[in-house]
Amino acid sequence: MKYQHLSNLLLKISGLLIIIVTAINIPNYFVNYYSLQNFYGNQIGNLTTIIVAVAIPLAITLLLALALFIFPNKISNSLILDSSENNEIDIEKIPSVAFMAIGMYFVAFALADCVYWVAYYSFMEVPVTGTEYFEAENKAQVVTTIAELLIGLVLLFGSKGIGKFVIKARTAGLKETSNK
Repeated sequence: MKYQHLSNLLLKISGLLIIIVTAINIPNYFVNYYSLQNFYGNQIGNLTTIIVAVAIPLAITLLLALALFIFPNKISNSLILDSSENNEIDIEKIPSVAFMAIGMYFVAFALADCVYWVAYYSFMEVPVTGTEYFEAENKAQVVTTIAELLIGLVLLFGSKGIGKFVIKARTAGLKETSNK
């Protein structure tokens, strides 16, 4: 099996996992919808609330998952692998591919959460400086979403370096053996 095939397989599996987790979390999106509707009442339209609290976060997550499943070759070529290489699996490339897939997973969910928090903030009547409506728990969740997005981007675009670091850390102090 070539590492290109392995990376494509991992990206397809990641896409399927994101679809499954999104399907499991659909009730949470409707909880967001009802909490926005109860909090703001009729000040925002019913359709606007559904679009912002349910449709946009679901669409972002599902589009990224479908891209992972349908176009794994293009994604892996653009992020980590050289298309000119057709070597067999190199043990040093496996952690890089795994970190890339984990990064895509984090980015997909963090982007959906970002849409929710932007919508939540835009619908607030009182500015964020007035902490009556933007409680400590909400602030912590915003910080967590930003951290999740940053971690996902670092894993996604730094997967080569992180993979090499993991291999070096695992083999530190071991004598190199040749199989020639």
